[in-house]
Amino acid sequence: MDMPRFNFSKGFASKALRYAAALLIAVIALTKPGLEAPLDPQAGEAVAQQQNRGFFLFQPLFRRNQQRKVEPAPQRKKQRKVRSSTKRRATTKRRATTKRRAAPAPVVVTANKSDDAEIVAVVGDFLASGLGRGLTVHFQDNPDVLVMNYGMPSSGLVRDDHFDWPKKAAEIVAGDKKPTVAVVLIGANDRQPIRLSTGRVAVGSDAWTEAYRSRAQTLAKTFLDAGIPVVWTGLPTMKNASLSDALATFGDLQEQEMEKLNASFVDIWDAFADENGRYVANGPDPSGQIRRLRTNDGINFARAGREKVTFFVAPQVERLLKNGASAPLIAAVQQTEPEPVKKSRRPDVWQQSLEVKVQPGSQLLGGTTSEIKPPEDDPIATLAFERLNNGQTPPPRVGRVDAIVGIQTPTDTPAL
Repeated sequence: MDMPRFNFSKGFASKALRYAAALLIAVIALTKPGLEAPLDPQAGEAVAQQQNRGFFLFQPLFRRNQQRKVEPAPQRKKQRKVRSSTKRRATTKRRATTKRRAAPAPVVVTANKSDDAEIVAVVGDFLASGLGRGLTVHFQDNPDVLVMNYGMPSSGLVRDDHFDWPKKAAEIVAGDKKPTVAVVLIGANDRQPIRLSTGRVAVGSDAWTEAYRSRAQTLAKTFLDAGIPVVWTGLPTMKNASLSDALATFGDLQEQEMEKLNASFVDIWDAFADENGRYVANGPDPSGQIRRLRTNDGINFARAGREKVTFFVAPQVERLLKNGASAPLIAAVQQTEPEPVKKSRRPDVWQQSLEVKVQPGSQLLGGTTSEIKPPEDDPIATLAFERLNNGQTPPPRVGRVDAIVGIQTPTDTPAL
């Protein structure tokens, strides 16, 4: 009888599978999320999501590494947010601090002024403001002279509805600090119609000219009637040709009115013009150095321009002050009272070089010129007359191409 055959390998495999299944169930029971420690309420969201993903066979082996990869991410993200917001706050704070710090105003070091210092009042438009700054620097080391700059940039003699200078002058005279001298520079804004009780009148008309004369005289008389001498400063050239011509006319009107009132008038036209009376931006300063006198707009004074106009005005102011001498800008220059010289508005160079006297009735076209004679006390005009009238060639001068060696050059002949 055959014995039943036992399949040892098959039975062992079945038992092994059963034991493996039991071990697997035990592992599942031990690693089940419900059997782990309860979640910390403060735990991150990423850890909770990782625990809810279910069972993974090798999860116990890699849980520590997975937690290290997951947990730092939210912290780094939060740290970036904190750093960026802190940086923004710091930047905002720095910007706010920068805005609060205003640029320091230019400081002019001046001597302490005495209580009884003489006052120089500067009135007028934006050009007067520049002159006031120049005079302030000029007298900064003089404790007995105080410059008060009343310049109003957008003012003038025409628009008294905008700013009334005669009224302002009356207030200055009646104020606590009565000026010793008044310096006036005005007219750069006056190329516009004047409004009268009868209506508006155009620039240059007879009514406009008469009203302009009257207003200039009224402003000056406001100071003069109070016993305050006036130093009226003329207008300079301008880059714009039509504006420059208009200011030349205004300056002539102002000068004529100051002559009527016997007030000082300082003509600065030639100081800011070329030989033909036209605008120049660069020119010699008080020390003779070529510098920029006017700003890019062709209207205002540059720093050297303020120094130059001050150079011409300050001596007239000092002459009227008791303690005005020894100002630093021209202390070394001995001031003398110049004789009044009438200049043309557009000086002609040849006319200044050759002035001839023509007798009434002389024939100029096709007639004799025997009665046309230059001034006897002007050797330059005499020489020029001889060259033009008699055809005399100019004598050679040493260093010139026509000066031939061996020919004696006259030394008593003036050079043009």
